[in-house]
Amino acid sequence: MADQNPSSNGSECSDEQKQADVDSMLATITQIKDDGNSFFKKKEYHHAVEKYDVGIDTYKTFVRGDYDKSNTDALKKLKIVMGSMYNNRAFAYFRLEMFGQTVLDATNAIKFNFFKAYYRRGCANIALSKVGKAKKDFEKALEKFPSNKDIKSKLKLATTAWQQQKFFAAIATEAGKPVSQSIKLEDFASPNDSYDGPRLGDDDNVSAIDAQWIEQLHEHQRSGKTLHIRYVLIIMLEALKLFKNMKNVEFFELDEDDHKDNTAARNTVTICGDIHGQYYDYLHIFALNGMPSTRNAYLFNGDFVDRGSWSCEVILSMLALKLLYPRHFMMTRGNHETINMNNMYGFKGEVEHKYSAKVFDLFTEIFNALPLAYVLGKKVFVCHGGLMKKEGVSIDEIQTINRFQQPEEGVMTDILWSDPQDQRGLAPSKRGGGTMFGPDITEKFLKRNNLELIVRSHEVQEDGYKVLHNGKLITIFSAPNYVDQMGNKAAFIT
Repeated sequence: MADQNPSSNGSECSDEQKQADVDSMLATITQIKDDGNSFFKKKEYHHAVEKYDVGIDTYKTFVRGDYDKSNTDALKKLKIVMGSMYNNRAFAYFRLEMFGQTVLDATNAIKFNFFKAYYRRGCANIALSKVGKAKKDFEKALEKFPSNKDIKSKLKLATTAWQQQKFFAAIATEAGKPVSQSIKLEDFASPNDSYDGPRLGDDDNVSAIDAQWIEQLHEHQRSGKTLHIRYVLIIMLEALKLFKNMKNVEFFELDEDDHKDNTAARNTVTICGDIHGQYYDYLHIFALNGMPSTRNAYLFNGDFVDRGSWSCEVILSMLALKLLYPRHFMMTRGNHETINMNNMYGFKGEVEHKYSAKVFDLFTEIFNALPLAYVLGKKVFVCHGGLMKKEGVSIDEIQTINRFQQPEEGVMTDILWSDPQDQRGLAPSKRGGGTMFGPDITEKFLKRNNLELIVRSHEVQEDGYKVLHNGKLITIFSAPNYVDQMGNKAAFIT
């Protein structure tokens, strides 16, 4: 009798197989997610992303095929796993500072009703300076998880950042008053006799800053002590005056006076990449390469602060050195010299803990005034991130930008955020800010501006540096074992 209806058993077996396939897929993807999570726990974020990629691609292939849609229990569990996997990949991308990809993955997680992803997307939007969107994300997250302290804290942070952004936007349009104009030094008393750090003298004159004063500052900070707040403000205000008078793109070349030296030592310019508050590693550069001087110039290429716990010490040393050697100690702005990154990655909290909220606001004003790039010896273009989406950008055009603000879009943002790629042309950046640019873009920019080399930073490199684009672009990174987990070397260029 069974032979009279062969299709019946075949159909039944097929349905059973489809159900088994759903259960099997749930087990497979769950295992892939767990493998990715294991890499994440070991802080191997690139490997975690690779695992999550496999899981997500496997799911996409599965749902395009024929499967048992009546197996609702397994499919419901599968969707929960996928929401979690998208959220976890978003978190891994966030750790890698690929904020654009974080937003995309968090959005996909939300589509799977994984509502914790509102929090993750909000964090990425803060980093991307989209504080209005971040505020909405945290509000939605709080609706779902009303007792979560982290969400409440981040909502408060986003609201504050939103207010700060409006304040500095008002300053940029001359509708507000800069913080530097509201500070009254008489409100900050001179240090008493118990203070054993470097002093500026009775007249609070920064002319007291010499090489010996710098060494005293370094040792004072190395011992875990802070520079007195009155001196901090005086140094910051004087440095701000210098930066305000500088161009968006500054030019540096050793002139004849730099070569007049009775010793056999040659004059040099050393380019350093990201420091990120790693104070002892910052000092180690000077131990290896000599202290800054008129015959040993330095250019620190952005991202001085955040991540590390000694960002105040790093930036205050830099500002003091800038006052001592205004031409030979150079600084460019990085993507971490911005309000939202400082809110997210620790500098704001560190400044407020060691000094005050007003000091942080003054740092923001200083960061807004930093040059965007340098040209060394008429041939080397140095900026933190890289090149631009816009075609035909010249140095002259960069000089016309109003840099005294928080970057949002356009050429200024690209200079701070972009990354090179091996492929020709442009591609969207996973960071969410700037662009990916290929060797042809580099070649055109150099030719258009009569330059020979680009030096940029912004990306961790295993060996501390990487040469790309047929030798016409070098990435330099100067924070070894970045955030105590990357295991990378550090480098500088002399």
